[in-house]
Amino acid sequence: KILSIIIIRDLEVYINKEVIVRGGTINSPQLLMLSGIGPRKHLEAKGIPVIEDLPVGDNYQDHVGTFFLNF
Repeated sequence: KILSIIIIRDLEVYINKEVIVRGGTINSPQLLMLSGIGPRKHLEAKGIPVIEDLPVGDNYQDHVGTFFLNF
């Protein structure tokens, strides 16, 4: 859990109150669920405290890619 970030540059201090983390298509649902945001049944089964019961990852689909070469 990140509460704040402090950046010291040239004797100046920058403090942020919010942090945005991006994990991409695959890792974002995992990160949300590990943080307690996701389907209640799934989180409780894994022993993760539920922050928000949301359908995270319900519409995830693996897309098969096809590549054609035409000479």
